[in-house]
Order: sequence, then C-alpha cells, then structure tokens
Amino acid sequence: MKQTDIYTEALICLKSILQADYSEFKNWIDWLERDIQDWTQYREVAHHLRAYGGMGSFNDLPSMRGNHDYIFCFLKSFCYAFGHLYGKREGISPEILMKECLHDIGQAIYYPHKELNQAIINHLRQGDLQENLDKMSGEYMTKSVREHLLEQAKKFHKWQETTYPGITTEEIGGEWEVDYPDWNDAYYAFCHVLNKMDAETADDILLNEMLYLIARDNEGERLIYETTLHTNWFESLCRFAVTSNENEAKWQFAAYLPECKCSQEMKDFILDFANDSHEYVSRRALMAMPDLRPDCVEKFATLFWKRDCYTAELQQYQRIAVLFSLDSIHSSLLPQYLEWAKKDGRRYLMEYAKEIERRLALNEKLFRAKFDQMETTEKQALMESLAARYNMTFLGLHTFERWGQSCTTGIFQKDIREFVFVPGDTVTLGWEQFAVGLNQDSQEELDYLLQEWEMECDPNEMIRESMASVRQVTISPMLVGRKLEELCWEPVKMDDSRLTVHPDWLKKFRDFVWSDLDSLTIHQSVRVERTEQDFQIWLYNQMDYDSLLEQMEKQGLSLPTADEWAYLCGGGCRTLFPWGDGLDYSMHLHHFESPEEEDKPFDMEEPNFFGLSIAYDPYMREVVKADAFTTCGGDGGRNICGGLGMFLGFLPCSPHCKPEVHEEHRLNGDYDFYRPVVHLEME
Repeated sequence: MKQTDIYTEALICLKSILQADYSEFKNWIDWLERDIQDWTQYREVAHHLRAYGGMGSFNDLPSMRGNHDYIFCFLKSFCYAFGHLYGKREGISPEILMKECLHDIGQAIYYPHKELNQAIINHLRQGDLQENLDKMSGEYMTKSVREHLLEQAKKFHKWQETTYPGITTEEIGGEWEVDYPDWNDAYYAFCHVLNKMDAETADDILLNEMLYLIARDNEGERLIYETTLHTNWFESLCRFAVTSNENEAKWQFAAYLPECKCSQEMKDFILDFANDSHEYVSRRALMAMPDLRPDCVEKFATLFWKRDCYTAELQQYQRIAVLFSLDSIHSSLLPQYLEWAKKDGRRYLMEYAKEIERRLALNEKLFRAKFDQMETTEKQALMESLAARYNMTFLGLHTFERWGQSCTTGIFQKDIREFVFVPGDTVTLGWEQFAVGLNQDSQEELDYLLQEWEMECDPNEMIRESMASVRQVTISPMLVGRKLEELCWEPVKMDDSRLTVHPDWLKKFRDFVWSDLDSLTIHQSVRVERTEQDFQIWLYNQMDYDSLLEQMEKQGLSLPTADEWAYLCGGGCRTLFPWGDGLDYSMHLHHFESPEEEDKPFDMEEPNFFGLSIAYDPYMREVVKADAFTTCGGDGGRNICGGLGMFLGFLPCSPHCKPEVHEEHRLNGDYDFYRPVVHLEME
C-alpha cells in the first residue's frame, strides 16, 4: 500500500486516467505531474487551481472513456474543493481538511452512485485507488444508466401510490408533485440518461418512464428544459408523447417545441398537439404555433373560437389563446376577433382584448406610419422614455433625409456607441425587375461587360439571379448602431505581454517606426497605426459566429436579421438601390476614388434616411442574425477584385441582394463587421 495522502493519490489517479484514455493530452498530463511535485515538495496548490475556469480549461476536457468519466469528475471535484479551502481555515490540518472535502463530495447530489462514491473514498484513504481503478469501473457501475433512471421512476410511482392511494394523477390535481422528497435524485438520473445514452437505443419502457417524470415535473419544468438541449432525445420523447396519455408531459412538449433546434418534421407535431382533445394541451400548442407554423394559426383560430366542447371557463381560455396567437403573427383578422371578444361577456377575455387594443395603440407609435405623423413634443417624450428604459443617453431629435426618404428620429448614446431609433413598418423586400430602369451609364457598362464575356442575356435576368425573392414582411422597431464595428481586432497597449513574445513582430515594428508608412498589418496577427503622437496597436483574436451571438446576448444586444438589414438599408425601396435602379457614377465611392476627390466624404458612407452608415463598401460584409453564419451588404470584394466594374462591384450593396450563407463558422476580421441593435420590447 502506498504511503501517500488523499490529495496526492487523487492527483496521481487523475493523471493515470488521462494517460489511459487520452495520452495525446500531454500538456495536461505534465500539468498534473507538476501539481504532484508542488504538493509533495512545497505544499503548494496554486498551480493546480489555475487548471480550472476559462476556455480550454481542465473542465473543458472531453468525457473520459467508459466509466472512468464518473471517477475522473469525482476526483476533480475533490481536488478543487481541497485546493480552494487549503490555507483558509485556521486550526485544521491538511489531512483533516482532505477528509472533510472527501466526505462532502461523496454526499453531493451530483454524484448519485453512493456505493461507488464510498469505494472511491475508501481506496483514496488506503492509498490504493490507482491499482483498483479498472476493477471499480466494472464492479460498481454494473447498474446501467437506464436502470438507475428506472429505479428513480419506480421510487416516484411508489411514493405517489403511498401518498395518494387509489387516485389517478388527473384526479389528484393541484401541485402535489412538488412535495416529492427525492426530486434531486430523479433529476440527476434523468440528466445522466440524456448525457450518457443514445436516444436511438431507448426502448418504450424507458421512454414511458422518462415521460412520466417530465409530466410530474410540470411545475418546475427542469426536465423538459434539459431535454431541449439534447435534440435527439427531445425528438424521440416528443414522438412518444403525441400518442401517450401523459397530458402534463404533452403540453410541455407543445410549449417547448419552439425552444428545440429540431427538424421541420418535428415542428409539425405542433399541429397534432393542437388537435389534442385535452384542453390545456391544445391551448399551449396554439400559443406555440406562431413560432412553428404561423401559416396555420388563422385556420386553428377559427376552430378554437367556435368549438363548444369545454366548460364556459375553459372555452374562455381557448379564446384568449386565439387572441394571443393572432396578435403574435400580426394577423389582419385580429381586429375582428377583438370585437367578438369584447362582446363575449366573459371577464378575462374582455380584459385581455382591451389590453391588446391598448398595447396596439401604444405600439403603433413605434411604427413608421404613426411615428412620422407625431408632433415634435410627443416624439421627444417617446424618445426620452426609450432612453430611460434601455439605459441610454438621449442626444436629441434629428432629421435624416436621403434619396427621397426622410425620418425625424432620436439619437442615443451608450458608452462610446451611438444608436438611432428606427421605427417599424410593413414593407416589401426583394427584387424581380427594374422599377424605373437602368440609367445610361449603368446600361453602357453592363453592355460592355456582356460583350467582353460574349454573353447574350437580359441584364434584368442576370441581376435577378443575385437578388432575394420578393416578400412582404413586418419589421419591428429597433435601436440601431449607427456605424459598423470591427470584429476580432482587440486594441492593446505597447507593453502587452502578447506582443513581446514575438521577436519577429518587434523587428517589423522597429522597421515600420522608421518608415514613411501610416500602418503595418501582419495578417490576422497584429496591426499598428501611426497617430499624431504615438501608435495604436491591435491584436487579432479568432472568433466564430456563435461566440459573437453569445457575446452580443450577454450585452443585451443582438444583430439585425437579413430582412431587418434589408429594411435598414433600403427602407422598403422598390428600386435596385435606395436612390434608383442604376449606379450614380457621380458619387465618390470606395475603391474607385480619384486624386481630386481625396478629401471628399464617400457618398454611400454618409448617413442614410434612418441616420445609418450602411452598405457602402463591397469589401465589408455585415454579419446578420440567422441559423448559420450569414452576411449582407458586401461580397468581400469578389466582384471588384474580379474586374467586374463599378455597377456589378457594388451590386452586393443592394438592399435586395441575397444574403450569403457561409459554410465556415469562423469570422474574418478583415472582411466581416457587425452592427449592434436592440429589438424593442413591445408594450
């Protein structure tokens, strides 16, 4: 038996499991070796604690193979707990502290295999855990993940039968499930199945008991939420739920269908739930339908409103769901249903109808038709209320007029950003044909290109291939960042340690200092620009699309969708560009500037009718919100670089140009930019 303490034995075993399962992770194996030396020689734990937290940390390692994973996580928790408390509790020896931490981890609800926990504890105390790792993995994990879940479901069934003998779940009613004393054990067994089992291997017995537990958790909704994070499991259980009798589970699947990234086939199950005979299941399905099948809402609204198969109270709730759903899709039928609701006579339905009417009246002021008609004092008050609601500074009203459109709106500031209020509107987007026709210069340029390519085609048809299809959309009001912002480039100081570790960068920087150049860029590494008195330096950090969305969400911000971007750029114009169908060759444009125009502003970069600097440089792609990495407003300069001239070079800047969906999720800081927006919460 080894003469080691508990902490040392735990570190040795962590290292052994890594060597057995992921020998390629030599950096972490060496890291743990250093931790063992630090403790045995110097009684230091600081280096080990640095392994936790942040991207690429000890916590981000993949799952260990087989049953090693449970033991590995157990040991990690113990080592962190001991390291975190070591030296902070006076009068307690390290050995006693180790035993206390070990006991606490063994009792933790997130390590539910108590028998295995005790075995780990015993072998750590004896100093022979390393020799027994493989034996323990087989001996104490014989109960499969599936069996553990079934055991927990059986416990719940037994408790229900004992507490409410002879009564069905439907007859008990109320919130009786919250009194179950072992919810945590059931929760962790359920999550263990989601994480450790393949949904395709689940049999009907397991699915039935999982559905039972989801139904019992109808107050907390923790289990259904966890299930949405595992698409395959959600889909398997949802299919099973549709034909089951667990109504308390069925309504949860109907309500959470919009939250899960599942296939359209699965989303269509909302129609099955809406046709369910159970009132609450069908009601929750109708309320979720706008996010899944908005094209079916009006059809079901008629059905729900007219059917007379429930009590007067429940029918009232059915009709409230109708109003909610029609309101969600901005249905033209809503005014008629509101009138019917006010004449219905039932209190809650009438109150809800009046509340929608009040809100619609307020919201109308945030849309262009009403907003443009408002008096200056009323607009001022509205803008001040938005500034207070979103914690911004209101800078004042300003009239922006460009290309036949104008808007008198509010300018706001938050930190160093300027935002502008853009009212909502229902507009037609997309392009099929010229509204006015090409001007002579554009026609001549296109004719020349077609002749050079020896192509015989209609310019209208050629352009249409690059344009999005025509559609009518309702754009909600937003606070929109006035300027595009850089991605991936981080401003740093000259003494940043990340600079000094690159001697080759420093040499190039010294050469740059003595040159006549204004800037130095090392591709996707570092950028230096000369200022009047000093230098500004940026470091390049890799970033992907999902990280950008996550970062924006943490700041309470978002990106415009492709439709919203088209509206911000064109305002609903029907011409190819906001000013007309052809390119205005008198403009001062990026990449086609002449020496005499050097000090002139770039025309397309100037604020448009909403006060936005948008779609002015084809080399700059604006990232928009979508299911995958998507950009608008530029092609990265492909057309210009390919020698296609000014008209086709700037065609990607058209508000109607098809959004570009990228296979790569990594952003390119040289070509990709973003614009922060705040989608207003409607009253």
